[in-house]
Amino acid sequence: MDKLFIIAQCVSLVCVILAIIGIQFKSKTKILLIFVIIDLLYIAVYILLKKNTGAILVGMAMIKSLIFYFYSLKNKKPSVFVLILLQVTNISVVILFWTWWVDLLLLAAILIATHTTWQNNMTVLRSGQISSKMLAISYNAFAEAYVAIAADLIIAIFTFISLYRYDIKKQKCTEDSCKKITMILK
Repeated sequence: MDKLFIIAQCVSLVCVILAIIGIQFKSKTKILLIFVIIDLLYIAVYILLKKNTGAILVGMAMIKSLIFYFYSLKNKKPSVFVLILLQVTNISVVILFWTWWVDLLLLAAILIATHTTWQNNMTVLRSGQISSKMLAISYNAFAEAYVAIAADLIIAIFTFISLYRYDIKKQKCTEDSCKKITMILK
């Protein structure tokens, strides 16, 4: 096996560990900080695997996470203009550096992650991350980033657990919603 391939898998293993720790945070600010570190490591993984478009796209995701992190520190939401600018830039990167059709999987993952991370609603953020990670897993399978598949799967699983623990389990049943649920179940 190629040394760079082995190093890429080892770096992905670090992403697994960070993902397990980071996704359990309740705070969006802390989650975004972990995303920045994981994205930085994924850039290295894709460079080692010679998937340059993937590295550039993840670099854009890292910049997005940094921008959203700094807004989050100030308890502010970036404007729609910032969101549109980031999305157009992501699409432009794929147009400029296109190497194979699989790049579209990672582009879709990053577009979803960018839009859902822009939201202040943690339920939307967590749900979007699960969808985004499913697309990233597909990309990583084609890119031969095998340990990255495990990292993304773990992120998706722990995000689902967080979604259940912080969002689904804690939802209060209003009288109207309880009546609707009861009627549906009958």
